[in-house]
Amino acid sequence: MSDEGFVYLQAGMVIPVAAVMAALNIERAGHRLSLDGEHLLVEPHGDVDPDDLAQLRRWKPHVRMLLQYVPDDRHLFDATHPPPEPGPLTRRSRA
Repeated sequence: MSDEGFVYLQAGMVIPVAAVMAALNIERAGHRLSLDGEHLLVEPHGDVDPDDLAQLRRWKPHVRMLLQYVPDDRHLFDATHPPPEPGPLTRRSRA
C-alpha cells in the first residue's frame, strides 16, 4: 500500500494513508495504540522504533481520529435498520 492517497470511511471521514500506515507500523511492532481522553498512548512504552514514533507524532491528529472512529454497522445485525449512505468511492456516476 502506497503512503499516498486517502482512506475513505463512513460518514465522510477521510484519513491520509500515511496516518493509517503510521498506526499499523506501531501495532505490527507489537505495541498497542489507545486513547486516554485527548492523549494518545503507546503500550508498552519502551522499544518503539524512532522512525515509527516520528511518523506517529507527525500524523497524531489523524491517528486520534482513526482510533475514535466507530463505523455504523447496525444494519449488519438489525435488518430493519437501513445501511449507511454509500461513500464517495462507491457512488455511481450519473453520466
